[in-house]
Amino acid sequence: MISAVLILPAAYRQAGNDLSAEMGWQPVDADPGTYSVPLMTADVLTHWGCRADVTQTFIDMVENPTPETQPLIDVLIYDFRVTGDPYTHFMDILAQNGLALTDNREI
Repeated sequence: MISAVLILPAAYRQAGNDLSAEMGWQPVDADPGTYSVPLMTADVLTHWGCRADVTQTFIDMVENPTPETQPLIDVLIYDFRVTGDPYTHFMDILAQNGLALTDNREI
């Protein structure tokens, strides 16, 4: 399995959810949407994250974005890893970027 951790600044959450809907990952206007994990820096909500299993095709799209998706990719924190432990993957990327979960939710 290829695990993906995707994190967007809070200001880009809706754009990320809209793109997810266009790709068929979620229904249009789904709540909470793909980016459903609130993340904070120094006790302030600053980012939203998601952890998913992805294909090489998805990785290629992120690493070679279209002009339309480039602005979103420019602010996206992402990491892909072959792992059987997605929780540790998510937590590793949070730590590397100075982010923390806002609560003890499952990811």
